[in-house]
Amino acid sequence: MVLRQAQDLDLRGEDFLRRALTPAPPSLTFLALFPTKSLPGGGLWDQLSQTAVTVDCAPLRGTALRRYLKDLFAQEGVSVEEEALQLLVSLVGEELPRLHQEQEKLVLYLGSGGGHVGGELVERMIAGHRMHSVFELTDALGEKNLGRSLTLLHRLLAQGAPPLQVLHLLARQLRLLLEIKALKPKGAPAGQVARVLGVPPYRLEENYAMANRFTAVELARSLLRLQEAEMELKTSDHSPRRVLEGFFLDVHSPGL
Repeated sequence: MVLRQAQDLDLRGEDFLRRALTPAPPSLTFLALFPTKSLPGGGLWDQLSQTAVTVDCAPLRGTALRRYLKDLFAQEGVSVEEEALQLLVSLVGEELPRLHQEQEKLVLYLGSGGGHVGGELVERMIAGHRMHSVFELTDALGEKNLGRSLTLLHRLLAQGAPPLQVLHLLARQLRLLLEIKALKPKGAPAGQVARVLGVPPYRLEENYAMANRFTAVELARSLLRLQEAEMELKTSDHSPRRVLEGFFLDVHSPGL
């Protein structure tokens, strides 16, 4: 027996349920589903709490969610990088049905022999044109071209890109450029840099060129302001479009 939205049960319903469960048949399993962790007080629920088992069914988040996805890939004989998991969740969101769908898409692409999933594959299979648009957006940021930045931003949003996804992809690209600036002076071979950063070799030169448009200080400050914009998106009722526009207006200001 399953009772959904059990917190809405009125006194008449509680009385009916109490009689149905007294005495309860040994073979009966009764599930009462609540939106909160604790049972409401009083009456029937005080009686049930003496013998009931409470199970927390909170949605998976963060590390637990990525571990779950990693196990799903492993069941199909597929290994997956942590960066790829982070990018997958960033692009798709934390809803399990959508994550399952995209995880299956990646597994099917690799075929029956299993394989390996890295950030490049997730970017190509799932981010698609949005990642290319974010690359252009970062380039416009490096050019200090506010008009082009806002045009590209508005195009992305008009195509249905979630604002948080735009922020996450932009932050990923800026972090990559900051890492390139840290590694390049050390004179490491291009192939080694590509492996360390998880960047396809054919993308390395264009990322080098883009990194040269920024100073390390500009990249660090832009990343900090992206974090502030993300917090504003999550905690305020401000328009997502205005928050993102505010980020670009801020980083293009002479004081950056």
